Amino acid sequence: MIALIATQYSFGAGIFLAAIFAILTGLWVWTLPETRGRAIKKWIVKQHNGKKSWKLDSGLISYHS
Repeated sequence: MIALIATQYSFGAGIFLAAIFAILTGLWVWTLPETRGRAIKKWIVKQHNGKKSWKLDSGLISYHS
């Protein structure tokens, strides 16, 4: 979309539109809750007799590379 605007109107208009999207994305991310210093828990979903149950796991979420 930005490339289309840039070719139809001007390069400056494409850059302006990209900057607006970047600012809006930054504001959206800023509204997300802060997790630094907090333990992030994971939810465990179990299914029994066709019914799902949710349980908060006591362990931390870990990422393996």
